[in-house]
Amino acid sequence: MNNIKWKIKKGSYRAFQSVIKVALRFMPYPKQKLITGSDSILKISVILKQEKIEKILLVCSKSVRKRGMLNELIKGLEREEIAYTIFEDIQPNPTIENVEAGYKLYTQNKCQGIVAIGGGSPLDCAKIIGIKLVILSLLMKR
Repeated sequence: MNNIKWKIKKGSYRAFQSVIKVALRFMPYPKQKLITGSDSILKISVILKQEKIEKILLVCSKSVRKRGMLNELIKGLEREEIAYTIFEDIQPNPTIENVEAGYKLYTQNKCQGIVAIGGGSPLDCAKIIGIKLVILSLLMKR
C-alpha cells in the first residue's frame, strides 16, 4: 500500500515539475550579465550607467565589506553617480527573514537593480530577492 501511495505522490511531483518547466519558457526574466576577468569589478558601474540604472541594492557578506573588497566598486558607483544601498545581513544559509529584509531595502530605496558580490549565501539571497521582485511585478500587472 505504501508503495502505491509513493508512486502516486511521485507522479504528482513529476506532473508539477513538467508544468513548471513549460511555464518557465514564458516567464519574462530580466537579462543577467555575468562579468568576469581581471578588473571586472571596475566594469560594473559602467554597465549600470549604460543600462540607465541609477539605484542598486548591493548584496554582499559582512566579511567581503570588512576586507575592503567593495572599495573599488563603490568608487566606480560614486564616479558614475549611481546610488547604492548595501545589504549585508545575511545568514550563512539565507533565511526567509534575510530575503524579506533585502526586499524591503530594495523597495524602500526604490532600487532598479541588484548587484551581488561574494560567495554562495549573498548570491543565493540576491537571486531569491530578484525572483520575488519578478513574481510580484507580474502579479501586479494583472
